[in-house]
Amino acid sequence: MSIFKDILQEERKRLNALKNKYEQALKKLPKGSLSRKVRNNKSYYYLAYRKGDKVIFEYVGKADSEKYHILQKELSKRHEVLNKLKQVNKELRELSKTSHEE
Repeated sequence: MSIFKDILQEERKRLNALKNKYEQALKKLPKGSLSRKVRNNKSYYYLAYRKGDKVIFEYVGKADSEKYHILQKELSKRHEVLNKLKQVNKELRELSKTSHEE
């Protein structure tokens, strides 16, 4: 094998390992987004996510609750991991084009 093919193969291995790592991380993080509802001039937060065709709202608490802050951080982390996964998938596609593999 040429040096070029070796480098491409190593890069593909690295990207596939990263992809697996990010996919496993996503399984551990919550899906959805935080939704604010106001009742009697007080704000309450819910985790909104899809389950099949339905949108489910799970009560989280008020904005000053610990559960709200933890969930906000986890959703932010999920967003970061999703962006990294998209970038890895893009690089894998470019690598396939470069090496003429489908």
